[in-house]
Amino acid sequence: MNFVTITCVPQEMNRFRLIATGFALVLSLTLASCTNTQTVNEQLPGAGTQNNPPISNPPGNNPPATEPVTISSGAFVSVHHPTTGTAKLIKLTDGSHIARLEGFKTDSGPDVRVWVSESDTITDDALKASAYTDLEALKSTNGNQNYSIPSSVDVSKIKSVVIWCRAAGVAFGGAVLK
Repeated sequence: MNFVTITCVPQEMNRFRLIATGFALVLSLTLASCTNTQTVNEQLPGAGTQNNPPISNPPGNNPPATEPVTISSGAFVSVHHPTTGTAKLIKLTDGSHIARLEGFKTDSGPDVRVWVSESDTITDDALKASAYTDLEALKSTNGNQNYSIPSSVDVSKIKSVVIWCRAAGVAFGGAVLK
């Protein structure tokens, strides 16, 4: 009976280490470059652009808004990554709505998204279990940013704004709106 003896040759171990090190380097460079880290400073749409005099309306009629109106807001709390700033749900003068991040800061990551959620609890399980709308990719890890909310979304049900990492399936952070 013949036995096969397997020995680990130092050259094979070096090749394995080289491949593993290369993979780790590529992965770390990919993760670090996923989210824009330059400060974004978007202006609030429609703010300060109306110079029209107030419109006179009969009692009981609400005049059209001449400035954006903050419906609700909340401070970001960290979940899996440090996340700070304020989230606001804003009605614009044209009747559309945006989620606005102000003084915002979080970490960079792969496939980081901005959600509006019906959850008033900022945990991974609560967020996964509740209805949400994925607005778009996070524009930057810091600054003032606007995210359009589709007209099909019932804004009266929005209870939080969430920074969600789709790649890892976890929340970086979120803000409960009051």
